[in-house]
Amino acid sequence: MIVLKSIKDTSTPLENERRGVEAMKRVLTTHADEPQAMFRPELGWISFLWGNERWGIQHVIIQRIKKDRMTEATAEVFVLSLPQVIACGRLHPSHITKRGEIGRNITAYKKTVGLSVRNGGSTPQVLILTAHEDARFKPKDTTFIKKQGTKKRNR
Repeated sequence: MIVLKSIKDTSTPLENERRGVEAMKRVLTTHADEPQAMFRPELGWISFLWGNERWGIQHVIIQRIKKDRMTEATAEVFVLSLPQVIACGRLHPSHITKRGEIGRNITAYKKTVGLSVRNGGSTPQVLILTAHEDARFKPKDTTFIKKQGTKKRNR
């Protein structure tokens, strides 16, 4: 039986982040959902759902392996960093997702967490849809860059 927490959270940001890391570890270990894993005053409780290949924590891991060529272990370390982004990051304005849901992005530490706000029941459910490193900060592929200064110039 899952006991849902109160409407508000009174923990400090650091306690909230720690609670989120512990919840994320459980999701990675058990592949089970963690409802109300973290709290943001602007959004309410945020659940960590294992999901599938299209959304959730499983989706984040699959996409980081596929798109960023991470190993599974590195992708899991990336996922364990998401509670810090959620706790300390900048919340961006609402937008409509591809599925027609309300989406919110949180950015910090060169990472973006994409959230979905699903209205169902008495309170909206907020969950992680996706997460990625910000493309502006990814190292560029330098495989084909020529060394400069290798040709002698005639003067």
